[in-house]
Amino acid sequence: MTLDRRMKELPALFSMLEYLKGPARQSGAFKPIWEKDYFMDKAIHKAGGLNNWGDPEFISGLEALLASVKQLPSTHLIGQITLHSLILRSLINRLRYIDILRNDSKKDRTLNAPIIITGLSRSGTTFLQRLIAFDNRHYAFPLWELLDPYKNHGLFDFRRTKTNYEIILKNVLLPELDKKHYTRADTKEECILLLANSFHSQLFTDIAPLSGYLDWYLNENREYAYREYRDQLLILQSYHKGKRLILKAPSHLGSLDNIIKYIPDAIIVQTHRNPDECINSLCSLRQTLYKMVEGKIDNQEILREVLQLFDSETKKNLDFHQKYPDKVISISYTELTNNPLEILKGLYSKMNYEWTDSMNNSIKEYILENPQNRRGKHSYNDNFVKNSLPKNIKAYAEFFKDYL
Repeated sequence: MTLDRRMKELPALFSMLEYLKGPARQSGAFKPIWEKDYFMDKAIHKAGGLNNWGDPEFISGLEALLASVKQLPSTHLIGQITLHSLILRSLINRLRYIDILRNDSKKDRTLNAPIIITGLSRSGTTFLQRLIAFDNRHYAFPLWELLDPYKNHGLFDFRRTKTNYEIILKNVLLPELDKKHYTRADTKEECILLLANSFHSQLFTDIAPLSGYLDWYLNENREYAYREYRDQLLILQSYHKGKRLILKAPSHLGSLDNIIKYIPDAIIVQTHRNPDECINSLCSLRQTLYKMVEGKIDNQEILREVLQLFDSETKKNLDFHQKYPDKVISISYTELTNNPLEILKGLYSKMNYEWTDSMNNSIKEYILENPQNRRGKHSYNDNFVKNSLPKNIKAYAEFFKDYL
């Protein structure tokens, strides 16, 4: 695709910045090389010389990711910077947490049983996590902490400030994103970012149409990534002593077997929503997110990848429920959004947690101040999926029909 044609298809601000790509490369200001050694060397430098990578299993994910990035058809300048920054940040985070583990004198410590929320993407997992996080006995990670989880030893900590600037830039470039997924530096976010540090993560396919990486990810054994996920949680738990971690990620949906292997005491909560609605909503969200990377958005490719993801993960999730029928607490998205206070009380009862007056009042206040669609209604095309759901998604809907 020629530059002039791509410019016409990009949002105005992206088009203006695209003219800087040539000068940036020629001057050496930004000239990424999508190769493993380039990124690993750069990460070592940025991490102050740390060079212990831990288990080399992450390299297969990094290589699959980079191969997929090189296949993107129309990546613009902002998209290249976005992908470059995400890959480099994940590698730096990896070096830091491996260094912490290597020098940890409490290697035998245990992880307090966290609450882990999952469900199909766009099924209310974020809303539920943010509600539970109002309980001051719990701790849910804000975005800034997940992006840069490991405390540095410098005098000042600029992690939150850095995330604030990134959010400002994101809002300038994609103002419509707030209607679809509201995020700020302090909002509670997905622990999918921790899995990215092992390069076995759906995060990468959420921000770009990386079909090659998606194929690799869906067929890869994730046991290694969840072992490292547990190790990272052990470190982060030490920063918030006395708190129960509240974690959430739709990407856990097909990996619950790995969660109970490495975090056997975890309380797993799964939200359920009509798969048609989830697919349509996720396709709409990706239409917006992909603008940060690609100059030309292929809606049919978005739908194909979302169906592929859901079909694979619902099959694994059904297998888990049939093998462990009492291991997961199920919650209806419809009931959660219609009557959140009662659903939360019921959840606390099932978890054998005390429901306090303070919690009751905080949740009422939050619901009053944050009505649904407060920041604009997320309107999406409901014709992405008609009557062509893959068989595993249909089986999922039939199995959980009482919650849809």
